Amino acid sequence: MKRTKEGFTLLEIMIVVAIVGMLAVMASPSFLRTRDLTNNSVCINNLRILVTAKNMFAFDAGRKHNDPVEAHDVNPYLKHPFDQMKEPAGGDYDLRPIGHDPLCTVGHVY
Repeated sequence: MKRTKEGFTLLEIMIVVAIVGMLAVMASPSFLRTRDLTNNSVCINNLRILVTAKNMFAFDAGRKHNDPVEAHDVNPYLKHPFDQMKEPAGGDYDLRPIGHDPLCTVGHVY
């Protein structure tokens, strides 16, 4: 009478776990690099939106170069209020005066 093998041995399960672990280790740097690139793209897009909102406000209000800009000035030109704009890497946005591009405290540049 021949005995049939049922289930997996401990060694087979350990090999599968080791292979999955090695694949995860190889994929994590790529995931982190992709996340950083995505954060950078989101931040630059937010800065572009702020530039457009500042320019529209300056044109409509007749403001000149180096005039100060506050959050409540650009809010009508934004889909979401300036205070709700989140920098994906945890920084903040600085509007700066008219004629100067807004800044990101993390270091992303528009």
